[in-house]
Amino acid sequence: MTRIELRRQIELAISQDWPAFVQSHPKLAAVLDQNLLVEEAARALEDDPQYTSAMAQALAHGAFAQSITDLIGHFVQDWLRRLI
Repeated sequence: MTRIELRRQIELAISQDWPAFVQSHPKLAAVLDQNLLVEEAARALEDDPQYTSAMAQALAHGAFAQSITDLIGHFVQDWLRRLI
């Protein structure tokens, strides 16, 4: 997965979770820059052992599995929770 594709997947995951985050933490959401969140999440995800393992397996099998997209979504959900 290229950096651009990873960023798109993270943007999608954040946009799906953003309304709940805003509702739970309106003041924090008001001051957070979503573009900065995407970049920081991408940096954190690239260091995540579960993500790197899933990517290595997908590359070895020559396929991009839906499970990687799901993994990114779950990672972003957990990562947003850890922000507070």
